[in-house]
Amino acid sequence: MKLRDYKFPVFKTKKNESLDEAFERDARAGLEQRLASRRTRPDWTPEKETQYRERLDREIEMIKQMKYPGYFLIV
Repeated sequence: MKLRDYKFPVFKTKKNESLDEAFERDARAGLEQRLASRRTRPDWTPEKETQYRERLDREIEMIKQMKYPGYFLIV
């Protein structure tokens, strides 16, 4: 194998989704699970939730631009 010749395992998606779609779906579902428990905290605010969602949006786009969704789906 040459240096910088990356080989990722094949990740099969459900219902013919693209890797990008599957990654984004799973990432957003994971955030929803985490937010559900945080919403019960007395110091939780809608502004904090907005910050979490905006950060996830940025991170998803960066990972998709770098062509790494398959890697994150595997790990």
